[in-house]
Amino acid sequence: MSRGKPTVLALGTFDGVHRGHQVILSTALDLAEQMGGRAVAFTFDRHPLAVLNPAKCPPLITTTEEKAELIRRHGIEEVCLISFNREFAAMTPAQFVAECLVQRFQAKGVVVGFDFSFGHLAAGKVDLLQSLANQHQFELIVVQPVTSGATVISSTAIRNLLLTGDVRRANELLGYPFFLRGRVIPGEGRGRQLGFPTANLATPPGKLIPGAGVYAVEASVRGGLFLGLLAISDRPTFTGRGDVSVELFIDEFDGDLYDEIVEVRLLERLRGIYRFPSANALKEQMEKDRLAARQILR
Repeated sequence: MSRGKPTVLALGTFDGVHRGHQVILSTALDLAEQMGGRAVAFTFDRHPLAVLNPAKCPPLITTTEEKAELIRRHGIEEVCLISFNREFAAMTPAQFVAECLVQRFQAKGVVVGFDFSFGHLAAGKVDLLQSLANQHQFELIVVQPVTSGATVISSTAIRNLLLTGDVRRANELLGYPFFLRGRVIPGEGRGRQLGFPTANLATPPGKLIPGAGVYAVEASVRGGLFLGLLAISDRPTFTGRGDVSVELFIDEFDGDLYDEIVEVRLLERLRGIYRFPSANALKEQMEKDRLAARQILR
């Protein structure tokens, strides 16, 4: 796959492309520049646990497409999405380095995070990777933990924050607002009856949905950016059922969004989800939520 320029690989699962990942990407770009070469992100088309242990596969902070888009946004134009399957997972650490890094990419530089593992049963760690780098004569840079306060930034830490609704802190670790993209699908129309018409979003399978609550958000619609509210709930005031809905209200927007793709950037959780005694009580609370969201964006 060589194109005459030295190749530097940034290796990782990169779910979320958070601030720790961003240091790996920028380090690969810097090394490629020093070598007069090109930087390539080497990552997977799915989370490894989706193949190895589906029951323990975590929800994804970013879909495969979103991940590739964010990597490119941070300066690495070439993203190699490897198909993670049983055959790939069975490679020994030595095979992985020889066949994937050296033969396929002819890598002259490799950049990984401190907790990088590779090969069958994740048996290879950074010490072994350094030994193999010496053997195959490529430069290895291991990026040390990136922290925010006392927290080591990781995809796991961010998932936990999102699942508890702490999007403000999760955004600090990500380095950008967590977002949901979804197609608008028909709903039951109750929001319009309350004077708060909502768009029901169908989110991608496997994508992480933050904990239940009402969130202040920015919504990207038809090229414009609007203030909004996002309610993630099982709609207890009306149904009491356990089916989770993702409903977006866009402030000062009038139009039919059915079947359009909308991006919603979550900024802060305003409150939990409560069962209100009446539709009017819910309407009054939504008006308070709208004012609170406007205050946050100011």
